[in-house]
Amino acid sequence: MPKKSKKSKIIDSFFLNAATKLAQLDSSEDSDSTHEELLDNLIEISKYRFGSITRVPKQKVWRNEVLPQYDEMRFRQVTRVSYQQFDVILNLISEDWIFHTSLKQLSVATQLAIALFRFGISGTGASVHNTARLFGTGDGSTIIRITRRIIKALLRLKCRFIYWPNEEERNEIVAETFQYLPRCIGWIYGTKIPLHEAPVTNKDSYYDKDKVKHFANIGINSINDFRITAFKYKLFVITIRRFVTM
Repeated sequence: MPKKSKKSKIIDSFFLNAATKLAQLDSSEDSDSTHEELLDNLIEISKYRFGSITRVPKQKVWRNEVLPQYDEMRFRQVTRVSYQQFDVILNLISEDWIFHTSLKQLSVATQLAIALFRFGISGTGASVHNTARLFGTGDGSTIIRITRRIIKALLRLKCRFIYWPNEEERNEIVAETFQYLPRCIGWIYGTKIPLHEAPVTNKDSYYDKDKVKHFANIGINSINDFRITAFKYKLFVITIRRFVTM
């Protein structure tokens, strides 16, 4: 049997340590933290080759000093939300457990800005390397893990904001819109969200069947009231539009 290198032994120890932690855990929340720690360790050890280390120069001036000084219009161009909306979202997710694990993380505000920036762009502009250079972070899995954290934190809030209206709320909606669409409490609306790249599994299903296959996308259907408040939503490949009546 060939002799293992020191690097291979270190990698084995990372996996053994992670497996031991996972075997002792009871909650999926803690398992996410363990997986992230393992990934961080593997990324760090992958930087070493033949005794040398490759470090990527990073700048934090833009994210820490320039972005916060942008006026409302330029800030919205980057994050797709206003300063006030950004603060509201930040306050809602800042206490989520995913940002308070044993792993070293960027501030929640920085992670939110990174995720919102990626949500608002597509194509090569949404690439991990471009985002990492702009925000001065690692260009390995850092950006992907930050985006996933924000998505998970936001999804845990969905039942707080997306719910079917009760009888009193339905009557209020009908009263407000009776002259336009009698006895309608909501409208099902569909749109398409372009994807940076098609998923590996069934990738052809994510291309527009009515037009030339120039970008991958996923459809989203939502039921909204006249205030554009969503009751329900679901992801589809095909979108539809119809009325929902009482």
